[in-house]
Amino acid sequence: MNISNKLNLFLAFILMMCINNAKAGTNPKFNRDSTICLDISGKVTINNDKNGNGLKVELIYYNTVVDTLSAKTNKTFNFLLKKNSHYTIRISKEGYASKIISICTDIKAFDPNKDFYKFHFDTELMPLKTASKLNREALEFPIAIITLDENVGGFYINEDYTSNIKRHIHLK
Repeated sequence: MNISNKLNLFLAFILMMCINNAKAGTNPKFNRDSTICLDISGKVTINNDKNGNGLKVELIYYNTVVDTLSAKTNKTFNFLLKKNSHYTIRISKEGYASKIISICTDIKAFDPNKDFYKFHFDTELMPLKTASKLNREALEFPIAIITLDENVGGFYINEDYTSNIKRHIHLK
C-alpha cells in the first residue's frame, strides 16, 4: 500500500469519526426550538371513504395559516406548537363539513428540557348532506378546546365545552 492510499484511508477514517461524533451529539429533545411545548397529533375518520385522499389539515396561528398538510383518513398527522400561543386546527375535505379544534398553550412555568407534552385526538368528518340538517352556526364553532391542566400535568379537551357545542349542533 503506497503513501497516497494510506493517506486517503487515514482521511476517510478521520471523516467517519467526525460524522459519528456529530451524530452522537445530536439529541432531538435538546435541538428543538426551546419554545415548543406540545406535539399535537390527530387522526380523522370518514365513514365510507373509499380512497382516503383529499384531506386538508391546516394549522392556524392568530388567524394566519402557518402550515398545511395533505393527509389521508385514518392516518396520524402532527404539529409542534409553541408555548403561550393560541392555535386552531382546521380539518376539511371536499363534500364534508369542516371541523375546527382550538388549542391554547398557555403555560405558567416551562422548562424546555423536561416540560414537553404530547396530545392526540381522533375526530370524524360528516358529509355536507348530513351537516345541512344541523345547526349551521354551531358547526362553525370549534368542536373542541384543548388546554393545559397543570394539576393533571398535561393537555386535555374541555369536555363541558365539547358536550355543549355538540348539543347546539343538533338543535335546529
